[in-house]
Amino acid sequence: MVTILGFSEASSDSSACIIKDGVVLAAIDEERIRRRKHCGGFPELAIKEVIRIAKINPSDIEHVAIGYKEILLPLYIKQTTLNQRNITVNPIKSWKDRQGIGLFEKYYAYSHKSKFLKWINYSTTQSMIRSALSKLNINAPITRYDHHTCHAATAALTSGWNKCLVITADGRGDGITSTVSIFENNELKQLSHSTVESSLGNFFGAVTEAIGFKYGDGEGKTEALSAFGKETKAYNILKRYFHVEELEIKGKLYPYYRNISLKFLDLLKDFKKEDIAYAAQRVLNETVTELVKNAIRITGINKVVFAGGIFYNVKTNQQIYHISELADMYVYPGSGDSGVSIGAGLLDSHFHEGVKNKRTEDVYYGSSYSNDYIKSVLDKTDLDYEYIEDIGSYVGSEIIPKNSMVGWFRGRMEFGPRALGARSVLISPKVLENKKKILSTIKKRPEFQPFCPSITHESMKNYVINNKNVEVPFMILALTGTEKMVNESPATTFIDKSIRVQDVKKEINSEFHSVISNFGDVSGTPVLLNTSFNRSGQAIVHTPEQALYDLKFSGLDFLVLENYLVKKN
Repeated sequence: MVTILGFSEASSDSSACIIKDGVVLAAIDEERIRRRKHCGGFPELAIKEVIRIAKINPSDIEHVAIGYKEILLPLYIKQTTLNQRNITVNPIKSWKDRQGIGLFEKYYAYSHKSKFLKWINYSTTQSMIRSALSKLNINAPITRYDHHTCHAATAALTSGWNKCLVITADGRGDGITSTVSIFENNELKQLSHSTVESSLGNFFGAVTEAIGFKYGDGEGKTEALSAFGKETKAYNILKRYFHVEELEIKGKLYPYYRNISLKFLDLLKDFKKEDIAYAAQRVLNETVTELVKNAIRITGINKVVFAGGIFYNVKTNQQIYHISELADMYVYPGSGDSGVSIGAGLLDSHFHEGVKNKRTEDVYYGSSYSNDYIKSVLDKTDLDYEYIEDIGSYVGSEIIPKNSMVGWFRGRMEFGPRALGARSVLISPKVLENKKKILSTIKKRPEFQPFCPSITHESMKNYVINNKNVEVPFMILALTGTEKMVNESPATTFIDKSIRVQDVKKEINSEFHSVISNFGDVSGTPVLLNTSFNRSGQAIVHTPEQALYDLKFSGLDFLVLENYLVKKN
């Protein structure tokens, strides 16, 4: 049984994991520990934490697997050596950023053409990474894996399927932006790939930047805003940037690449933001669904798995779901760059000893804290608290029905960007004002962005239309709500009746299931509004101390820390 450290040394969303015998023992994003969203660079703190969680010693690590083959030296120096871990450039607002991006793009392109520069990048960063690992007492051999192969591995090797199509798409990684592969008998065979001038991630991020949101973070706002737009000539303008030829996406982002947001700003200056968002979302949907349809037609395989940052877009995933030729789909819950730490670890494990392909049912891979530790923290505060044995039942039946907003911090933390009942903020979805309560306090985000419902598994058919019976435990696919959903849960139902749903099974998270089911017993609606436990602009809480700070300053009424209920003074 080989013990593997996998990590993603990414420009954003770095992470680390420990895999043993093909099983993920621990995984965490660097941002959770540093409390800085989209944190990049060498994930030193994440590596230390997964070693602690997995209860191993650094010397137990036998292999190190990295989810990128090419790590650019200037970027590594900036983020790791100089500790400037967040990329905050905006070419629209800053001439300096515009020039810097232009130089980066030239360096990036040349690094793929020049064998010498490629060797310099590889050998120097390999030496720097080896040195950084050595300081952590990790001296195992290091293997780098192709970025999109790692994305593909996360979805294929955790799908539970013996044969399926595998599609990846993101901003870029190792010079590639999308791939189509066949997975059969635990082997991946890539059929096609697309390069950086065809990057759907760069495209959607640039449009996001052009309408005033943050590139690399505000794409969800663009996605939500699109539902309020209508078809205009903005669609025709953006549509000409992409077409699909069989299994390849063909794009026209050259020579702008990341700086194309300037071009979009000029081309789209006469259109409303919501109409621009509509156009961008439609182009994304049409491009991806055409690729999927072509892949199904050419291969004859109608089960499809997905990974890569593009597939955090739940509206695109919803359009894929509605493809008539598609029988079933699975989107890996850690689809972004943080997920390739697991992909690299799984690939390494697969090559050394084989991986048992079993469907991932939960991603509770992170840190947890004992009741004893939490009590020691609470004793140092002046807060009122009490220990409750059946905490889920009590909170669901006594607290949330009174429209109280509860911070829920219990069990091992989720991996990836979604709150799945371990680090969540919960409130009744039955009152639309509760959405406004969250927006005006802890979240402070645009009112047009929807919140997600968590529903007990037993009640899913009453609230969600899911004719294909696709499994939805990770809030990564939008489906249509029933009329019962629309009427009983207005705070989590979007303008088009879509919902980014989480199906909560008792055997996966019994205490979270208890909160929802007990709320249902009292209210008649076994549904909760569930959003991530973090204040606007920050990463999800990692420690009880951070949770207590947010209780004090974020508008929460109560906080659950394991079996302790803490009331705001």
